[in-house]
Amino acid sequence: MDGGLLVMAKRSFSPELLESLRSMVVTKALDALGLHWKLDPDFQPVKDAATIRLHVAVGGQVFELLGVVSENGK
Repeated sequence: MDGGLLVMAKRSFSPELLESLRSMVVTKALDALGLHWKLDPDFQPVKDAATIRLHVAVGGQVFELLGVVSENGK
């Protein structure tokens, strides 16, 4: 019995892949990792109008990511 805790498989990535992902726009990085994501069309930012919210599916769970789209698109 796991005491009700969700057990997830740990994944590791090479330093080269991580460096490559860091230089990408987040949606391109999520695509490169093969993750399903969706822009939240109903999200309305409060402080910064450039803030977006993404729903990202990982291992059967959905996470919300907040980010700011900069002038150069990243």
